[in-house]
Amino acid sequence: MSNEKINENELWQVMIGEEIYQADNETLKQWINEGRLLADDKIKKGNLNWIEAKRVPTFRNLFSSALPNATNAITSSTSQKDLQDYENPNNQLFSSDPTKTNQNQQPLTGYISEIRANQDLNMGIAAGITSAVIGAVIWAVFTAITEYQFVLMGILAGLFVGFSVRKFGKGIDTSFGVVGAICSLFCCLSGTILASCIMVAYQTGSSLLKIVFNLNFNLIMLILKEGFGPIDILIYGFAIYEGYKISFRSDYDEN
Repeated sequence: MSNEKINENELWQVMIGEEIYQADNETLKQWINEGRLLADDKIKKGNLNWIEAKRVPTFRNLFSSALPNATNAITSSTSQKDLQDYENPNNQLFSSDPTKTNQNQQPLTGYISEIRANQDLNMGIAAGITSAVIGAVIWAVFTAITEYQFVLMGILAGLFVGFSVRKFGKGIDTSFGVVGAICSLFCCLSGTILASCIMVAYQTGSSLLKIVFNLNFNLIMLILKEGFGPIDILIYGFAIYEGYKISFRSDYDEN
């Protein structure tokens, strides 16, 4: 971010305390001079990460020359909650007047509350389990035919499960990501176990259902141990990562 050329007309997201405001460069400079925006307050632009205001080259020198006795009109404390980007629906700048700014802040709070009211963790779990089972069957058939597991399989498994959780859960909380990660791992492990059952059934001429129903914990652990190799660490790792990352919305503006 320090190397980025800042456009004077671009809008910044400003996190002051537990509130998020929106302003352009000139407004931020005014806030700095008045002591409303402190050096350690977090700001961001677009989809970039939050960063301390003092680290932005455009504003860095202003903090050292800001009025020492200026009244800090807005309490500053870094929030532990990593709120994401939000765009004012009316595409208007928030006023530098703290009273008016708080009034403009209400649409953001209401918007996030509406999203959380519509998210459904139970639907996300159901979608995750269902997609994991479907993915495991596809995984098993492909592995039984090729007798090999590819890293791409883990990525696709994570994407498939993650998008299912995201689609039906409609969540923005990290709990949906945890569901996606667990279900993605379940997809990989189940696919590996089922693939071994398919190959045994083919080689022995036995019924696949009979082999599956006769599985026990010790046999399952033996299958996973015998078939586990360094490549599987990558496969499972990618599946867990993609399943977590995709399962919840990180952009509140997403439709």
